[in-house]
Amino acid sequence: MKHVDWSLCLIADTEYPTRTNFISTIEKAVKEGVSIVQLRSKSTDTRTFLDTAFQLTEMLVPYDIPLIINDRIDIALACKADGVHLGQKDLPLPFAREIMGKNKTIGITAMNIKQAETAESQGADYIGVGPVFYTGSKKKT
Repeated sequence: MKHVDWSLCLIADTEYPTRTNFISTIEKAVKEGVSIVQLRSKSTDTRTFLDTAFQLTEMLVPYDIPLIINDRIDIALACKADGVHLGQKDLPLPFAREIMGKNKTIGITAMNIKQAETAESQGADYIGVGPVFYTGSKKKT
């Protein structure tokens, strides 16, 4: 697995309305210190999500910033992302590892201790918890 600097992870949500170009907004954040980007898109169609992932990959390569794709192993593989982040209702981690390989990063969302322990025992590279504080990007917190 590639070394990942987790000091500032940007979760870039395609659903979040911005006044400027989505990719250029992320590039500005990278220039200001973002060390890893997770692309999240809960309701975008597959083709649009894939196109965005390719654009983001192309932009991030010169900065050597890893890209994690939320939920979608197919998109992660297609754009050669550095990894995937999976929720509790997504493909189980053992199957994801088999598909992604041992050199890709796989993160799991855990909403309680049992889920976190299971993710750890199954070999998750990281565990995402939260939201800790209110966020407008989640309907149910």
